[in-house]
Amino acid sequence: MGFYLGLTSGTSMDAIDAYLSVSSPKSTGRELFNLPWLNSKLGLFSRRSEDVQATLQQFTAATVAAAVHRHARGAALYICGGGAHNAGLLEALARLVAPNRVAASAALGLDPDYVEAVAFAWFARRTLDGLTSSAGSVTGAEGARILGGVYRYA
Repeated sequence: MGFYLGLTSGTSMDAIDAYLSVSSPKSTGRELFNLPWLNSKLGLFSRRSEDVQATLQQFTAATVAAAVHRHARGAALYICGGGAHNAGLLEALARLVAPNRVAASAALGLDPDYVEAVAFAWFARRTLDGLTSSAGSVTGAEGARILGGVYRYA
């Protein structure tokens, strides 16, 4: 079994949140980042959104590359979600994780825009079958758990 990592359009904002330990709006898909919020948190001197976008793109690529080097040296990296549509991000990742392969999840036959839906369908199927889906190292759960619930009405 390989190591897979998905990038979505909210990855940069999520990475900044984790890094700064602050609350911010969650991603709702493709978005432009909130320049006033970024300036207040990062103390950016530039007011040009192009500079902010380039900084966020590089921050995302460097964060992912560090994780790949630490946990998946040599593994292929398949990108999904909004990140798969960002040619600059894909190029930066390819450069930073070389010689690891970097490709959109479409190379595996899975449309990058459908990965989240497929994941939730997998969770739902496991829940309906009464099977656990949790990993304590990811969810913080102390043991195996069935995720979600099924509520039937008459």
